[in-house]
Amino acid sequence: MKGIIINDGYRSKNGNPTFVYKVVGATPAQVEAFKAFKGKNYRNVLEEVNGEIVEYPLIWSTDGLQDDVAIRQTPKGDLQIDNSQMLRLESVMRRSKVFEQAIASEFAKALIGNMNVGGSKKQTTNDAVVNSIKADQVKQEGVEDLDNLN
Repeated sequence: MKGIIINDGYRSKNGNPTFVYKVVGATPAQVEAFKAFKGKNYRNVLEEVNGEIVEYPLIWSTDGLQDDVAIRQTPKGDLQIDNSQMLRLESVMRRSKVFEQAIASEFAKALIGNMNVGGSKKQTTNDAVVNSIKADQVKQEGVEDLDNLN
């Protein structure tokens, strides 16, 4: 399943940036489990696809860094953004200031690219961050290969 952002975001009553995601690729059983979990708070959109009406659940999140995200379902039926890639990046960033600075710099560049500022090509934020850590920055830490980090 994945979630596709469907609004430009808004501020909640508490002032937090909030984004709405349409969940696509959910099975009917997953949708029913989510409906049961949410009860009267369940929200959806209906769209015509190939002549049929398709129901897409909606979820809200303060994570608006990507236009589309992986979605996972909890054992209780809730649908949530799968932030495991972000947790991996956070783990790498804790290892050293060089990693932290390199990732933060590339993450900012990717966000600006996602905004299509200056006509730059849009790309997936996580891919841009991971793929653009420079080898010389890694070597400064004495690590030759990011794939072999323990």
